[in-house]
Amino acid sequence: MRKALGVFRTEVCLTDHLLEVDQIQKMATIANLREKVILSVLILGLRASDAASLEREPFNKLDQEPPIPLRVFASKEGTIYRTYISDEFLELLKLYLPTIPDSKWLFPGKRKENHIDPDILNLTLQNLAKKAQIKVSGNLRWHCGRKTVLRVSSQLGLNQWSLKALTGKTISADMATYLEGLQLKDDFLKLHSVLKISPTKTGLNGKMSDMEARIDLIAKVVAKVLREMNVMEGLPVHGITGLLREKLKQDLASIPDEELLRAFLET
Repeated sequence: MRKALGVFRTEVCLTDHLLEVDQIQKMATIANLREKVILSVLILGLRASDAASLEREPFNKLDQEPPIPLRVFASKEGTIYRTYISDEFLELLKLYLPTIPDSKWLFPGKRKENHIDPDILNLTLQNLAKKAQIKVSGNLRWHCGRKTVLRVSSQLGLNQWSLKALTGKTISADMATYLEGLQLKDDFLKLHSVLKISPTKTGLNGKMSDMEARIDLIAKVVAKVLREMNVMEGLPVHGITGLLREKLKQDLASIPDEELLRAFLET
């Protein structure tokens, strides 16, 4: 965002690293507890200045069922992040908060009366990427994480109003009136079924990837065909069914589909 003649205008930055969800997850595997909490805040989509100055108080109510509503002031645009604490983030907070018992801030600085500088967040990401041996193309900074959240939200089909509300972006006054009371919980859950710092077996749409779905379909279809052939009693045991029975030493119907498919392809 640049300001010229008193007017803010957005410029596309092509030099930033394209941060992927699996790279964030790879960082988390070598991160300490504090760094995992930082990564959990990263995938909320907060700006660096707002993340660095988070107060501890909003995170103290850990006896609620997740997702727990979290409202944070967005200092740059004067709006509110209408986001949530996920179940994954909640478990980390239960471990992390006792380590900062007297701090006003979620991320206290060297002097506990101060919060960390936003540049520390940038350095934390860069150090984690280096330790995790992630190949970085371009500038890796905190804002790359915000871009990841917005990009994944769009890929999942979240409408622009939910996306803006979750990430503290400005909603025009004429629309804000009509969007009062906008329900965001389901959209947050949809987004954070993918945006996790722990690896998930699901794809971007929260379901199996196309490749996994195809393999699953092939396994089921082939197994079904083989079982159908297997019930033709009275016929001599020849062909593929005979070979598979001989190889696996058991009835085909009792073999898991994936194992049967593997044996089928190898026969």
